[in-house]
Amino acid sequence: MPTFEIQPEALLIKIGFPIPRPGSNLVTQDDFPGVIAAIERAADAELGAGLPAARPSERSRYRG
Repeated sequence: MPTFEIQPEALLIKIGFPIPRPGSNLVTQDDFPGVIAAIERAADAELGAGLPAARPSERSRYRG
């Protein structure tokens, strides 16, 4: 069965990329739910919970 593995660069790890297993910087598809949850928590902390509203200096948060 194929697997998907990524090895985040040192900068990502330094700024807090969630590494599921201490001592390993390898992330597999099995780790994705935890990585996604950590990203959601960081986004909520930065932008507020729920759909992010535009900041005062922005007209929209949409970047499509």
